[in-house]
Amino acid sequence: MKRHHMYGAAICVATWTAFAQKLPPVTVDAALVNGALYVSDNADYTKFGTLPGPVAATPAPNGLSNPNFATYLEISDVVSVNGQPMKGTFLNQGRLLQLSPSPRPGQAISDSNWFTIGTQGIDFITPDGIRVGTIYTSGFAIAAPPPGSPAGYYAVAAAVQGGTGAYVGATGQCLIANVGARTASITEDPANRRSLGGQPEPAIRHNVCQVTPAFRPEIEAVYHADFTPVTAAKPARKGETLIALCTGLGPTRPGVDPGQPFLPIAQGAHLVNSPVYVTVNGASATVVNALGWPGLVEAYRVDFQLPAGTASGQAAAQLTAAWIPGHLINIPVQ
Repeated sequence: MKRHHMYGAAICVATWTAFAQKLPPVTVDAALVNGALYVSDNADYTKFGTLPGPVAATPAPNGLSNPNFATYLEISDVVSVNGQPMKGTFLNQGRLLQLSPSPRPGQAISDSNWFTIGTQGIDFITPDGIRVGTIYTSGFAIAAPPPGSPAGYYAVAAAVQGGTGAYVGATGQCLIANVGARTASITEDPANRRSLGGQPEPAIRHNVCQVTPAFRPEIEAVYHADFTPVTAAKPARKGETLIALCTGLGPTRPGVDPGQPFLPIAQGAHLVNSPVYVTVNGASATVVNALGWPGLVEAYRVDFQLPAGTASGQAAAQLTAAWIPGHLINIPVQ
């Protein structure tokens, strides 16, 4: 398939490997540590967060670990996403339900067996402090996995309800591979959360979102360093640094108003917030830069070095931003 885009006076052509190919949802697997779930076990708000800790939550008088209908707030740290080092915060707030078809005293009778209902937000920040975006979810927790989820996941049936940054307009569902954060009283000082730690086993939890993004990163055209198009008549060379015209890379720093072009380089580059990766025939290519293309609207420039070991012929290149992959395109290589 050929895609044609008019940018200024230039017509740019990229070859996709499939016609209107629909890509599957994206897995965003966030590893979490130092999780503490603060239960509202004290009605005196002046006592909130005042005790050094650890302070265990007060058990319910009817023998339940926590009183039904109590509210809670969990805070956990993000340490990686899809195995890549990352920072950020996972927040989970809600209310205990303790639904059960065979309830104990204090639990709620129901055909379902959900333990809580709540909302979640997970914020992704690169190791050098750049915010990528936030995914928002809401739903039930601690029961059976949602329909269609992969084997090995359970505990949460939360719907992805949009986000910010790279995840604006996203949909999907959220799962947890292992449940649990250290339960604490709301009187425990959250400033000590990291020193007190989360639950000992498993020390690392995984919050897994299956995201259908509203937009994907795409390579629209590829150029040589002199801005002549890469074509069969003038193919890319192994080890050459190429210039890709791209779309769907999301926010930049500094940003621009919607519908406005990126400013000239002389006024400062608009660097892409999201982590950006390029693969060629499945091999990682070195990304030199990723920035808004000066003078264009919602178009970006990504310079990358073609791996030296790339085979001659048609090479399949793929762009990924914020762990969201785009379609494969073919690049002729000599």
